[in-house]
Formats: sequence, C-alpha cells, structure tokens
Amino acid sequence: MPYALPKNWKLFWDPVGGRFNDFVGRIGYLRELEDVYELGYGIHATPLATDSPICRNDGSVQPSGVEELYKRVEQLVAMPSEERRATFQSRRQKMLSEKIDCAKFLTWFIESYPQSVEDVRGADKSFWEKFK
Repeated sequence: MPYALPKNWKLFWDPVGGRFNDFVGRIGYLRELEDVYELGYGIHATPLATDSPICRNDGSVQPSGVEELYKRVEQLVAMPSEERRATFQSRRQKMLSEKIDCAKFLTWFIESYPQSVEDVRGADKSFWEKFK
C-alpha cells in the first residue's frame, strides 16, 4: 500500500527553506530565491574572512558561520507561525507572478513548431504573458 499523507498535512508544512553549506552564493536560481524573493535563506557553513566575503545581489555580505545560522533560526521561530506563513505566501505569489509556466511554454513551443521559433525570436514582453 502506498504511503498516504495525513489529512491535516498542511499543518506540518512550513514554506521557509534554509541551506547551510559551502555552496551558498554559488547557485544562480537559489541566489535569486534568496536575494530577490527572500523565499529561502542561505548561510555559508565556513565562516568567511572579512577580506574575501561573498556579496549578495543587493551588495550586502552573505552571512556565514554557525552563529549566523542560530540568529536566523531564532528570528524565524520568533515570528508567529501565521505571520510567517502569510509573509512567505505573499513572497511566493510575487515570484510566481513574475515567472512563466515552463511546461506550458514548452508544450506550446513543440506543438507549434516550426512557427514557434519565429514567434519567440520576435517576442516582446506581452508575448510571455500567455504562459503565466
């Protein structure tokens, strides 16, 4: 029998994501989620020297070390869960409103090929709205 989720599984899900490793600041799509949309937190595991920091998109220094991890966890735990959930849901909606549905785009592109190639080459910003 396959595993079944509990009926109230959403009570256990919290949208906050965090990473604590030495790849923080090096993976593009995660940097975007962290820096632009604040949908996750990346903390460099090895404390970085002040003379060789990793800079974020906004110019601030990437946090590093165990102390920074503890500070972030304390901040998140201090937020009431409903406020935290609403904050991250709002950030998620902002991100989704600025992105396209890649599956929808690829389906259209393949079904409309070869005309789709020309359509994409001449596409303006409004063209992409139909894939949201």
